[in-house]
This record gives sequence, structure tokens and C-alpha cells, in this order.
Amino acid sequence: MTLPASRLDLKKRRWVEGESRPCKLCGTPIEFWRSPDTGKIHPLEVRAELDWVLDTHFRYCPRGEEMKKRNAPAKKAIPKTGNLFP
Repeated sequence: MTLPASRLDLKKRRWVEGESRPCKLCGTPIEFWRSPDTGKIHPLEVRAELDWVLDTHFRYCPRGEEMKKRNAPAKKAIPKTGNLFP
């Protein structure tokens, strides 16, 4: 999915702006926007090296892998013995 590059583009495409706060892991200021298509919330940050456009924070967060592990769904334990199919 390609993100709109500016706040104006996001609003034109019916994205909904949410809160702004620093990342809990790295402290970078991020803005939360809700996609009109999926309803998912996307953390975006302003990137100076990209001509001051918004881009996904997950791409640049130095501790992004840690966040993915924290938010991953828990795996169910598979019994090692016994009948799996009754």
C-alpha cells in the first residue's frame, strides 16, 4: 500500500487523524492516522530526508523489531503427547 505523502493528501483521501505523541520505544514524534479502507491505525512520522513527507514509523524505528514481537499474537502450545484429533 502506498501512503499519501502529506497531511493534506491524507485528509483528501478520507484518512482520519488521531493523536500525536512520541514513540514509546525510541521517542520520535509520531502521528496516528486511521485508514478509510481497512480502519487500521498507522503510525506516521515526518521525514526530513524525504522532503518533509509522512512515512510509516515502523520503517525507521531503531527498536521496531521489539515492537513487532510485543504485538505478535500469542502462539498456542501444541501438546507433545496424546491424541491430537479425538
